[in-house]
Amino acid sequence: MVKLISKVSKGSRMDQVYLPKLRPPGFSVGDAVEIIPSKRKKSRFYTYRVSSLETIKSLIKDELFDYFEQIDNVLITGSFLEQGFKFNDVDVVLVDNVKVDKNWEHYFQKKLGINVHFTNLNRKSLRRGLKTDPLFQMMMSKYIAKKREIFQFKNEFNYKLLDLHLLKSKTLLNSFNDLTGKEKYNLTRNMIAIQLFLKKEKLTGNLVDKEIEKLFGKGTVHKLKENMIKKSVFLRKFKYRYEQTFEKIMTGLKNGTKPQ
Repeated sequence: MVKLISKVSKGSRMDQVYLPKLRPPGFSVGDAVEIIPSKRKKSRFYTYRVSSLETIKSLIKDELFDYFEQIDNVLITGSFLEQGFKFNDVDVVLVDNVKVDKNWEHYFQKKLGINVHFTNLNRKSLRRGLKTDPLFQMMMSKYIAKKREIFQFKNEFNYKLLDLHLLKSKTLLNSFNDLTGKEKYNLTRNMIAIQLFLKKEKLTGNLVDKEIEKLFGKGTVHKLKENMIKKSVFLRKFKYRYEQTFEKIMTGLKNGTKPQ
């Protein structure tokens, strides 16, 4: 017997139960269904490096977890978890052998009024991404999930992937005046994350920000975000760090040795 659990919502004239359009067979339009109270307890969730979550964000989290109840695990990551409401979208990782349906983004955009980006990975792919991709590792350094995940890994160097990631940061050297503060910050963060990854560091957003402050001076993170950074001084330091990181990657591509 197929069961579909949903919530009773308050309506203007009568209360109602909404069913998602993407649902199992047996709940077609026109079918007769029986509604009974669920004995299911309030769902628990696991947080990793997330100290608190604003009420509205908690409601969004509940909507996502309820919708993907049948998925093995659902992890919410990215800027959504930072304090405040400066996030532009929500990054969701679905841990299961399931294909992402384009209708999901449309559904949540219409229901919640925000953009939700989905990535689907099985656990083997998830571990590989954590080991080889510094940007994914940094994104996954903070999350909330339906259930606890334990990640044990060591950094592995895929120099071709690192070269592609680093190339993005070259935009900062070529188009500095045309970039917003947020873009300058993200491109700087990208390059520093790669540099730390090559030193075998386990990445977090705070670790990368601290390294930016260390290399470029106190207050650099704020100045980048607010587009207040002084071009000449900053670019001179950035170019040196970029070339240093690029050289390490080229050495790795050439002979396959791990950087010291």
